[in-house]
Order: sequence, then structure tokens, then C-alpha cells
Amino acid sequence: MDTSAAIQFSVIIPVYNRIAPLKRALESVLNQRVNDYEIIIIDDGSEPNTQHQISKLINDLPESNRPLLLRHQSNCNGATARNTGIKAARGEYIAFLDSDDQWHEDKLTEVSLAISLHSKPNLIYHQYTNVTLGKRAKAIPEYGKKNGTSVAEYMFVENHKVGIQTSTITVKREIALTCLFNETLNGHQDWDFILRIGKLTDDFHFIPKSLCNRHLASGDNVSGGLSFSFSRRFLKEYVDYFPYTAKLCFISRVLLRKSLNENKFSNLLVNIDFWFAVLYDCKVAWNTIKTHRIAGKRVSKRLIHLAKVLHNKNINKVIIYGANNYAKEIIGFLKNTTVVGVIDSNSAKENSKIEGVSVTLPEERLREIEGGDEERIWIILATDKYMKEMTKTVVQNNASLTNRIVCF
Repeated sequence: MDTSAAIQFSVIIPVYNRIAPLKRALESVLNQRVNDYEIIIIDDGSEPNTQHQISKLINDLPESNRPLLLRHQSNCNGATARNTGIKAARGEYIAFLDSDDQWHEDKLTEVSLAISLHSKPNLIYHQYTNVTLGKRAKAIPEYGKKNGTSVAEYMFVENHKVGIQTSTITVKREIALTCLFNETLNGHQDWDFILRIGKLTDDFHFIPKSLCNRHLASGDNVSGGLSFSFSRRFLKEYVDYFPYTAKLCFISRVLLRKSLNENKFSNLLVNIDFWFAVLYDCKVAWNTIKTHRIAGKRVSKRLIHLAKVLHNKNINKVIIYGANNYAKEIIGFLKNTTVVGVIDSNSAKENSKIEGVSVTLPEERLREIEGGDEERIWIILATDKYMKEMTKTVVQNNASLTNRIVCF
């Protein structure tokens, strides 16, 4: 890692109450094949014990590899943390890495090559791979933004919300300083940042190769914690960045799903743009409505079955594995069983709660459960696809729970 005055990259890693994922992210930077970079870690007001562990993680590194650690006295949000890093950066380019993501070892090599071969683009980004409980999905997005195409069209019309993910972005420092992240937003921070950069410059370069693993939450149908009302306000505030077709696709591909999940569909019906969205993006809109109706019937049957299982086994306390829409349904449905917690691998992104129940990391919560509890706690796996992987995680962290797992 270069600590001289002139460096090519400043790597910015915001973190809040994370250790193991941060260590993985940090190692992925230290394993880069180039060393023309500095690392800036911004601890966004983690709890004292986590602060100590973060400091130890950094101080245990050789001085030549030691990142700069900046610390907020209280938890702000990811946007504020990234801005703190941007303002402290010395590199010609700023490369962002979320603390739960992981770069491939040739990431900076490929980006450096693109900078050299393409006359120093203002922004470089690349494909990434979603990883859920060890399962890798297909690399996305399939292709880059064409010159003249707006960022909103690229993300919401062409790529169905798959766009330019934060951990794939490398941007010139002066542009990052000009745009900065919107610190008033608790979500859609990446959309805000890239939409405003797209207004400033069209000089984007895309690398058609996955150079980052994006580690996702444990369950299915992840809610993300961003409400229909929040996303609707976002669209209203940023409407000037959306060509009309992009606005329609945001309605049909973001707001429609959220309105159905939150029983606020009637709020869309009175919006004339919704009907234009249905006409313009009819296949996606009707598939969303159809899928929601089918899923609703299936979930109702599964909830009734779950209640019978809990009653027959005399289960009074449960922890739900998966901070997703299934967890919301389960919490709202159970009357005679207490949900004492929700566990999810991405819990520390914010002060996480779902339906008022705290969300913690699986490794932390599972190890706290004692096998001989008088009122024994059971684990509900809120998932369609990842039962095997979740079961393995539970057993690895607490073998006494092997026979106390219920599949939703």
C-alpha cells in the first residue's frame, strides 16, 4: 500500500458494528495486485466493543499496510461516512467498498488498465456477483451504459433496477467532492450519488467482468427496510433526473412491488402516472401483481401450517432466521409464540429492526442460546431457497439447536 503524496486510488470503506465482514473486505483490498492506493476506514459510531475490535484489526496489521481510521462519535449513516472518507482522500480516484462486500484480487489492476487505455474516464464501474449464503448468482449488469443514455434509463428501464452498485464505482476525486452523497437520505444513497454524477458527466467506462462479490442478506424477498412512502418521496425529489420512461419503470418496478407488500396499492391507483406505467411496462407490472397474489395465498397456507407445528411442539419462543418479508408475515401472524429476535447476515447495515424486533448477526445470537434453557428457543428458517445453508450455519454456531429448527 502506497503512503506517498501522489497515489492513484483512495479506497473508502464505511463500517458500522461489523468485524468479520470488515476483515474480509479489508483483506480483499490488501490482496490487490497493485499497491498504488490508500485505505480509509470510517467507523460510523459503532458500539464501544466493536470500536475496540476495529482498532485492533487495524493495529495488528504491519504499519505499511495500516489503513487510516476515522471515527464518528455517533451513528450517522453510510452517506455521511462515505463523505468523511471522500474529504480525507488523497488519491486521484476514489474507489468505494462496502464493508460487507469483497473485491476480486485483480479489481484495481483492471481499473488501472481501463484508466490508462481510455484517457482517464471520469467514472469506471464493472460487473459484480451477488452471493447469498455461499451461492453465487450470474454476474450483472450484462452491459454498460451507452453514451447519451441517462443513468435512470440505464438502471430502471434497461436493467430492471440492476445498475451501478457502490462497491463497483471508481470515480475521480474532484467529481466525488463536487457531488458527495446526500446525507439526509437513509436509503437509495447509491442511486442518488450516481444519478447526480450522471447529470455532471457522461464519461463512464464499463468493465464487462465481475470484480466484486456483493454479499446479500440471508433470506428471500428481502424487504430492505425502505418503505413505499420513502421510495415515492425519493422519486418525487429526484424526478428531474428521470426521463419519463424511467419514471414509469420506477413506478412499475419499485413502487408497485412495495405498495403491494405494504397493502398500499390503493395509493398508486389514484396516480395517473401509475396507469401510464402499467401500459408502458405492462408485462413487468402484471407479472408483479400476479406473483404477489400467488405468493400471498401460498404464504397464508404456510403460516397456518407453521402455527400448527409450533402448537403441537409446544414452542413458546422463536428466533427467525432471515430479515425479509416472510419474517414480517410471521411476526404479524404469531399470537401465542414470542419472537425474541431476528437474525440475518446483513443486520449491521443500520440499527436494524423488523416489525419492532431487533435484527442481529447469526453468529452472535446463536452462540448465546444455551441448550438447557427451560423455555427452549427454536429457530424458524424464513426462506424458500436456502434451508440447507441456513441449517448449516445454525448447527455450526450452536450444535444444541440441531433438533430445534423449523422450516417456514
